[in-house]
Amino acid sequence: AIGDQGQSGVFENRADDPCYMIDFVNTSCSSEPIYETSSIFKIDTENDNNVELFAMGIRNSFGLGVDPVTGYLWDTENGLNYYDEINLVMPWFNSGWNHVMGPVDSDNPDTGGAQAIPPQFENFVYSDPELSWYETVGPTALSIPDKDGFGVFSDWLFVGDFHFGAIYKFQLNSDRTGFDFPVSSNYDGAVIFEQVLDQDNEIMEGAGSFRLHDDNLFARTFAGISDIAFHDNKMYVLSIMDGALYRITPITPEIIIPDWIKNNAGWWATDQIDDATYVSSLQWLISNKIINIPSSVQTSEPSQSQEIPDWIKNNAGWWATDQIDDATYVSSLQWLISNKIINIPSSV
Repeated sequence: AIGDQGQSGVFENRADDPCYMIDFVNTSCSSEPIYETSSIFKIDTENDNNVELFAMGIRNSFGLGVDPVTGYLWDTENGLNYYDEINLVMPWFNSGWNHVMGPVDSDNPDTGGAQAIPPQFENFVYSDPELSWYETVGPTALSIPDKDGFGVFSDWLFVGDFHFGAIYKFQLNSDRTGFDFPVSSNYDGAVIFEQVLDQDNEIMEGAGSFRLHDDNLFARTFAGISDIAFHDNKMYVLSIMDGALYRITPITPEIIIPDWIKNNAGWWATDQIDDATYVSSLQWLISNKIINIPSSVQTSEPSQSQEIPDWIKNNAGWWATDQIDDATYVSSLQWLISNKIINIPSSV
């Protein structure tokens, strides 16, 4: 039974003489199972507060967030003991509960082991979570900053948890429908980042039974995070257990670019060097993390094959002659590469 001291809850199921209830005030009993799960409703405030069922199959969600770039909705969901989730919630989304938590092809002890796609309900479609924790961490708040709203993190999704007081950040992929998972990244010989953060990896102290790349752990040791919000280039974190509101301000590091790269930009703008030579300087900027782009937007083609639109040379020429500063030049390059206007080989 769900509810304190056996009181009626959203569901009630007793092994002997089964009884099913669907709300807190309904005291009637039915012998027919009721397959009711948490849902997400969309309220149209400009149309007489019309209510529409937007998503179903949700389990114990404490976080909803809208991507300010795409308008897509995301949620967090808590598993019982296993498989917390982060989901992209598109219209007619079926998250799968109470048949599935975590990827459908994974065994889940909470659901009896092997899992299967839930039965079809109207036009709702099941899809796997974009990320899962094998052992629960209690994910709560979820938020994505506005463009230029939190330093260099406009392409990252932030999630807080209750159990460990940690804030995680995951880089969105190029179309912002999932995460940029490094395919072959390793840390001390072990795979460090997968779609499921697995209990078999070494425990990171204070952050749960899974292993994260350093880039994905943003902050820690809060006393149970209940909300995260961005405003005026700052992150605000609400810690429920100590009743405190924290403000985090990003530190923008000084950008230092070697003179030879600036020389290359000027020579390329005046056709004194070819595209391949110019691309080599961009590779240096990426490998030294002066330009941050998802690895999924890099290509496997050799640099000799790169053909860059002529109009981009204007930026290089302006920077070489000090008409724009280093930060503006780097920002423009990051946008051009992330949007695949310039293709950069992955062997950087």
